[in-house]
Amino acid sequence: MQQLEAERASAEAHARQVDAILASMTEGIIIADPQGNVLQMNAVAAQIIGYNHPKEFQRPLTAFTDTFELHYIDGRLMSLEEWPLARVLQGETFTNFEVHVKRLDSGKELIVSYNGAPVRDEQGTMTLAMLTLRDITRQKDAEERLRKSEERFRLLCDNAPIGISISRDTSHVYVNQALANIFGYDNVEELLHQSLLALITLQCRKQILGYIGERKRGEDVPTEYETIGLRKDGSTFTLAVDVGRMPLADGIASITFMTDITERKEAE
Repeated sequence: MQQLEAERASAEAHARQVDAILASMTEGIIIADPQGNVLQMNAVAAQIIGYNHPKEFQRPLTAFTDTFELHYIDGRLMSLEEWPLARVLQGETFTNFEVHVKRLDSGKELIVSYNGAPVRDEQGTMTLAMLTLRDITRQKDAEERLRKSEERFRLLCDNAPIGISISRDTSHVYVNQALANIFGYDNVEELLHQSLLALITLQCRKQILGYIGERKRGEDVPTEYETIGLRKDGSTFTLAVDVGRMPLADGIASITFMTDITERKEAE
């Protein structure tokens, strides 16, 4: 009798430890048995998918189809067998599986990133299915706004009357047709394979390379200056340069506006 009491006390203490661990996690956790019955969900997971009480989610996976509709990010509807928990129950392990989740009762929609893996005993038999989840809706919304902003900016640059280059170090990320025209190239693809320094005469390259290095180190460098440009046919001209920094989705880049001011200089 005393042994049974001791074992019960030990089991209860272990359960409290597990609850404490789940409660301290910053990611949502969902645990199910091998038959697909959801056993446990921490507060973060409950908040993400909109549950308030444990009894609301302690039910078989199949019972959730009345409440949720899941889609791939490209909009395709998922069958129940394709849901993250179902994939774990089938023995799959995965990370960063992004899913569009819709609650049918409230209409709430969100994008959730799932990691999933089966928990196995020493014999390799699945004992539990575990999911972690993060609500990445705001992150995805921000990425989409940035993407649209970059599309509008690109449209503006494509049709700008002055030469524009976006670059990192001496490599072009983007050039517009006006820049290709200034330097005598037929299309922008030719320029994209050229170093930025290839557009500057040899005697001026050391200065430009110095500016690039100083700007990268955060030092004060001129943002507007004149130099000597080098066209595809080898002819030279006076080039006005205006350089700034801009954030892109994959990091900071330099944006350079270039204008052929030969006629203006000759008039002076």
